[in-house]
Amino acid sequence: MPAPAWPLVAAGGAEVLPLEADSGNHSRLLTMLTALNDPATDFAAVFGQYFDRSNHLTWLAASVLMGNRDTLSQNFALYQPKGSDKCYFLQNRTPSLRT
Repeated sequence: MPAPAWPLVAAGGAEVLPLEADSGNHSRLLTMLTALNDPATDFAAVFGQYFDRSNHLTWLAASVLMGNRDTLSQNFALYQPKGSDKCYFLQNRTPSLRT
């Protein structure tokens, strides 16, 4: 696997990509991110390999309907079941959803 173009931890120890359950083994995540950002690969094929399309469209539609317009860069979580290569988008708690 080629070295990723981004670190998980920036210089000085600041976390760039926070992981909720950090086993210390980021190889699957880095493999996915490297494949998604490789201009030589077909993005749609790679996306289908690592993400559930139905889940992504449902998550995106719900985000748009709720007016959560910043979900493209924040306010979401990825869930990857143990032993699976697929990731699922989860709605993160946003101010509009808090009671």
